[in-house]
Amino acid sequence: IFMQRYRKLQFFTVIAQTRRRGKVAHSRFASMRNAVIRIQTWTRSEISLQQYRRLQLFTVVAQTRRRGKVACTKYLQMRCAATVLQKAIRLKAAQSRYFAMIGTLVFIQAWFRKEMLLQRYRRLQTSTVISQTRRRGKVARSRYLQMRYAACILQHATRLKAAQSRYISMKGAAICIQTLMRREIFMQRYRKLQFFTVIAQ
Repeated sequence: IFMQRYRKLQFFTVIAQTRRRGKVAHSRFASMRNAVIRIQTWTRSEISLQQYRRLQLFTVVAQTRRRGKVACTKYLQMRCAATVLQKAIRLKAAQSRYFAMIGTLVFIQAWFRKEMLLQRYRRLQTSTVISQTRRRGKVARSRYLQMRYAACILQHATRLKAAQSRYISMKGAAICIQTLMRREIFMQRYRKLQFFTVIAQ
């Protein structure tokens, strides 16, 4: 019962840790995304403000140079400039939203590609370790067979050397025995000849 409670507690702990890590990663991603969007919005607002100031300066200069023109012409020019500025601001806002969405999609795609590459790398690493282990086993078996073959050849050579030495020693003993036998036969013949010589005298 204690082990079951411990396993249940361990399982719930792992689930809680997994959810907590997911929430932390999601909050980090959301904070990074908000920071990027704020920076992009501020940059585009600055650009729009600079463009607006330039356009306003151009309008003021144009108004100063064209004071002699009709007020209706000035009104139409200012209205046209305001319309262009509004279109530019709307276009910049839409472009900023599009870029934010593109950035988010690119980040998600890069994360998925990283995970896929990491899985492929782990599979390749596992297959490499398995192939290296098999190769090392084959090399060790080949070395063992070579050493065994060398030991057999050495044992055969040692036995052949021992047999050759025994043959040489037996051959020497046989030669010694033959020499002794011939000497003994010669001595017997010599004694007989000496005996017959004494009897003849």
